[in-house]
Amino acid sequence: VSPNGQMVVAVNPDSDSVTVVDALSLNILAEIPVGDDPRTLAIAPDSRSALVANHGGATLSLLDLVHLVEDSRYPVGSMPYGVVTDGSRVFVSELAIGNISVLDHTTGQIIAEIPVDPFPTGMALSADGASLYVTHLFTGSLTQIDTHTFAIKASTSTGTSTNLSQFVAISPDGRKAYLPQ
Repeated sequence: VSPNGQMVVAVNPDSDSVTVVDALSLNILAEIPVGDDPRTLAIAPDSRSALVANHGGATLSLLDLVHLVEDSRYPVGSMPYGVVTDGSRVFVSELAIGNISVLDHTTGQIIAEIPVDPFPTGMALSADGASLYVTHLFTGSLTQIDTHTFAIKASTSTGTSTNLSQFVAISPDGRKAYLPQ
């Protein structure tokens, strides 16, 4: 759901597209073609754009949610999975290479590449934007990254029985992270 509450945006991996729905009327506004095998998306804080991780195409689609079109497609590392944005920077997990890439939201230029533990998937930004939390498929670990220095601040294991973490949500007060299985 967009931050302004006006749209619901969903990825369609089987059709390589994204569907945009009016949140009030529930009418479909558009189905926008994107790259190969989209997995996740992030809507910018201003609700005017979204970014889509195209897992099979090693790209990131920048969508214009005002005109309902794909504006740009940026190359990223192999098997991108999770994506989040603070409106100026985009963070994308690259599952196959154990990396988090940081891109400029507008230009797609890579600002930084952060090596992390294997199989990074789901991501969430803290409310103040100072920390990025990353789940790791198969290991059940969670990595915390400082978004200013791009240094790893902490890593914790939730146990091997919780090894299917592909999403993380941070509580509003920032004290807890939830990793649905």
